[in-house]
Amino acid sequence: MLTGREILIYLCIKYKGDWRRIYKAVHTRERYSSNEIKETISKIGSKIITLLDDDYPDFFKKSYCPPFVLFYHGDISLISDYDKLLGVAGSRICSDDGIEMTRRLMEEIGNEFIILSGLSIGIEATAHKSLMNAGGKCVAVLDSEINYPYPDENTYLYEE
Repeated sequence: MLTGREILIYLCIKYKGDWRRIYKAVHTRERYSSNEIKETISKIGSKIITLLDDDYPDFFKKSYCPPFVLFYHGDISLISDYDKLLGVAGSRICSDDGIEMTRRLMEEIGNEFIILSGLSIGIEATAHKSLMNAGGKCVAVLDSEINYPYPDENTYLYEE
């Protein structure tokens, strides 16, 4: 017998995180193969929290279309400290001045804040690297499969 949690994980992988398609599959009670679901889940190389789990972060529950499943590495509790979260978004093609200003800002922030970004090249990658060098903590929200982060240039940051 499959659990709702297993079905959500499977659908998230099957539909590559497409919220509407996952919702439709749940709503219409799409048919699944138990063996296919078990096999798919057995290949996942990360930790998982679903919307059905008690420890699913409130941070995401409050959004309009919360992710059904979070695949993660590291310390998921970092995104629960709302008072310390600081979003960083920046240009991928940026000036030397932009890079330097980001470095300085992250050095000043140190471990007072936890930055959250998409880990894109440019300002976001600079922020992550600089804050980690200053002893701070970071969260990267990826729009790619967790074990194959995009862009490739930031794989070293992803691994850190």
